[in-house]
Amino acid sequence: MTKILISILSVLLIFFPFSGTLQAAYQNLTFPGDDVIISNIIDAVKFEDIDSFEEMFSDSKKKNTEQLSAELQNMFNQIEGEIINVDHILGDGSESSKSGMGYVEKLCSWKFEIVTTTNKYILFAGWTIVDTLEPQNVGLSSLKLMDSEIITSEGHKQLALIN
Repeated sequence: MTKILISILSVLLIFFPFSGTLQAAYQNLTFPGDDVIISNIIDAVKFEDIDSFEEMFSDSKKKNTEQLSAELQNMFNQIEGEIINVDHILGDGSESSKSGMGYVEKLCSWKFEIVTTTNKYILFAGWTIVDTLEPQNVGLSSLKLMDSEIITSEGHKQLALIN
């Protein structure tokens, strides 16, 4: 049923390419879902898989692939020790949306705990589900790695930020 709806919306978008409502419906239907994305992020962290992360990032972020690869490599370099476990922290995510005048934007984020042989880390991942004004922003939009053991006046010590 979902494939049929996606096909119908794809055809309608050919005839009405500037319809925010159609674009939002299409982008919403093509979002694979929280469970799939969370599983993909956990696997990419466990295996330090830069290529998988690059595939998840939005087209606008992928434009500078060399820089993105270097930023991802830097993030993994901040993780000391061997990764033992990566878990999604339930209840520590968010979802927001805004719309108006044919524009729709829908965002979500998730929090993960990374446990290594020497430390614990927190990883926040942000995802743009729908953006009818700038569809190239749909996909993984940010990663923020923090040391869960070191707390500064601003909170946990930030080690890497990709956005």
